[in-house]
Amino acid sequence: MSTDHDLSRLYAAAREATTDQAAVRRVLQRAPARPRRPRGLARVPALAAILVVVLLAAGYGAAAPIRAAVGGVASTFASFWRDDPDVGRPATAEDHLPDWMRDARTARRARVVAEAGGYRLYVVQRHGMLDFDLGNTGVGIGLVPESLDDTDVQLLGPGAQRYADRHGHVPLFGITARRVRTVEIAYGDGSRSTPTRIDGAFVLLVEPDRAPRAVVARNARGTPIQTIRIDPGDGPFRIEWADKIRPRRP
Repeated sequence: MSTDHDLSRLYAAAREATTDQAAVRRVLQRAPARPRRPRGLARVPALAAILVVVLLAAGYGAAAPIRAAVGGVASTFASFWRDDPDVGRPATAEDHLPDWMRDARTARRARVVAEAGGYRLYVVQRHGMLDFDLGNTGVGIGLVPESLDDTDVQLLGPGAQRYADRHGHVPLFGITARRVRTVEIAYGDGSRSTPTRIDGAFVLLVEPDRAPRAVVARNARGTPIQTIRIDPGDGPFRIEWADKIRPRRP
């Protein structure tokens, strides 16, 4: 049975064994989100298979450790490898962390890095990774330092929420560079959501029945610095928003 400890060892082996740092980074960035399994069920070792491919492709020669990206999102979360993480706030008992994030034997520095509409984006340092939980929606994502982008915005996804909530919202989670000060949703009719002020991470409350098209990030001057398409017809991050509209009762 594959465990988080096994995956951590494989990540470490990839970092130590490969001489092709760019190849490892490309593969890790393409790794899919890891849904959290119910307790007692085996984890599908998809990431383990990806890492085996990396090792086979890159050879087994000794090499220097891979360096994490020095700007963008990576620099925002660099403090998690010190004793003073400065993103968000420390998690408390009232935040209802998932059980695996409250395990003091493996999880360190649990924090809430963004929240909106009752949804929270949690993160802990665990087994040398940053593990994010998308607001108790049933999805967690583990990122090694090298898989953090040096871009301004890195989307994590909407979690596993099947339909919009009773307010008509689907949460969309993401992390950002420090220079990103607000994020907003551009809709198909040309309108935009109210800009959300952030500091390193966000939870956007998306209205799927308005045909969401893109996430727009702006700096402190209000200048757009990155736009990520999220409509189903274009871009690398496609979400079928129409499928998340709650069916009307007859």
